[in-house]
Amino acid sequence: MGSQVEAKTDFGLGYTSHGDNPYPKVGFIGFHITKKDESTELLKLQLYKDASGWKVDRRLESTKIHQANNIHPYVSGHSCTDEAAKAKVVAAKSLEQWLNDTSVIESVRSTSMRCYLTKDLSRASCRGIYMKSADSNVTCHANNYLLTNTAGQWETLSEITDYQKVDYTTGELKSYKPFSMHCG
Repeated sequence: MGSQVEAKTDFGLGYTSHGDNPYPKVGFIGFHITKKDESTELLKLQLYKDASGWKVDRRLESTKIHQANNIHPYVSGHSCTDEAAKAKVVAAKSLEQWLNDTSVIESVRSTSMRCYLTKDLSRASCRGIYMKSADSNVTCHANNYLLTNTAGQWETLSEITDYQKVDYTTGELKSYKPFSMHCG
């Protein structure tokens, strides 16, 4: 592909560091490549860093988002942190499926997922944010999900609105004003 590339722009650059641990770190970078024949291609790379440095871990298919395809899950030993990480992957898989079902995935340049869990770790409300880029316009969007945890297995129950979140104590859906959305 090297000499056939006319231009490339990166998108979605980010990395995650777990707590105070210097390693491992995981990252993602995407490239929108325009070839000399004016065809385009998305290149999505998952990165991994250990004591020897950063390396490309794998190339993701263009129909995938990195949060749904984590190959180095973080295990802290703290049940809340570990369950939140599991819930995020399940919610991200729901977002990835929705992006593909609605044919939006090809214009997505950035994604993030955050989950809020109940005290007993039985339910979660998760908010997936994605940035779309089309014709030089960038827009930010969100999909929200209600998850349940049965015997350590998280499952998406339904989509919920931007204004719903599980109550920490009861697990019931409550109305709340969401934080402003950032997707850059």
